[in-house]
Amino acid sequence: MDRSLEKIRHHLKETLSGSRFRHSEGAEKASRFLAERFGEDPLLCSLAGLGHDICREYEADVLERITGRKHRHPVMLHGEAGAIVLERDFGIRNSSVLQAVRHHISGSPGLDGVGKIVFAADYIEEGRTHLSGEERERLFSLDLDDMVLSIACSIRSHLAAKRLPLEPALLQMIEELT
Repeated sequence: MDRSLEKIRHHLKETLSGSRFRHSEGAEKASRFLAERFGEDPLLCSLAGLGHDICREYEADVLERITGRKHRHPVMLHGEAGAIVLERDFGIRNSSVLQAVRHHISGSPGLDGVGKIVFAADYIEEGRTHLSGEERERLFSLDLDDMVLSIACSIRSHLAAKRLPLEPALLQMIEELT
């Protein structure tokens, strides 16, 4: 799997914008840190953290073609498309990695530790500017379920304030964790 990690890193460096590549590496670093803290496999979390946005910069028609479905906000398909691409093009077969990538945007009820870690890491990696250092530290101080719940509630509030649609999976995950 170490070879897969480096193949994915090389691919991302060649295909993503500089800022998206830095974010992906930041999510990998945060995923590894959280994996070690919460007793999950650091390599699996690194793979999912690094690869989570592999399709983030794809055009809507490409995302729809990969996933075989449409969405009123096609960017929301990039997690599902990413899981498909990681399996198809990079031979990733681990279900925890694939589910983490698939559900990193809105979360999902029943996420395992890898999925929760990547969901959190995507939000709190140190390159993200929407969090103050104090808020990032507060989140890092929580146990994994409380961290994920706090992040999910923040996302829900942000989307509601902007009058953007809420994904049912996000609401179901919040309900499961409360």
